Amino acid sequence: MPKNIAEEIVVNNFLYSIEGDFNAMSDILAGIETHKISIKNEEKHFNEGIYMKSYTIHKITTLSKDQYNQEKLDNDEENTQYYHNWNMIVEKYNLKEYEIINANFTQVHSDKSMELGSQWEDGRYTRSFIVGKSPDDNSYKIYDFGMM
Repeated sequence: MPKNIAEEIVVNNFLYSIEGDFNAMSDILAGIETHKISIKNEEKHFNEGIYMKSYTIHKITTLSKDQYNQEKLDNDEENTQYYHNWNMIVEKYNLKEYEIINANFTQVHSDKSMELGSQWEDGRYTRSFIVGKSPDDNSYKIYDFGMM
């Protein structure tokens, strides 16, 4: 269960993706050009049957400032990548508030997506997100997705 608004936004990103709710997705992603293009592409693929069928979130964590540059949390046995270039994103978008959210999840593709050979197959992954507020936004938005 999400423990704060930034974690809830990340959970909603997974939810909107499997529901195909691209209007709601555009509300939680920062209005930057790469996100706009990504939403259009994801909607096109969704309508063609190429989508993520399900996500199971096993663990979601808000990282402390000390954890931002760590490879692994001491109590986390899984292969976990954390966000190494967070400060560049914070500076680039002049974020006045931000959190780095780490999500460990399992994804399952639609049959058509698997037939086409996806980049990241079905399985368990970890990804970090930068969720923050810029001077232009009064609400938290996802600014970056980090690596899987």
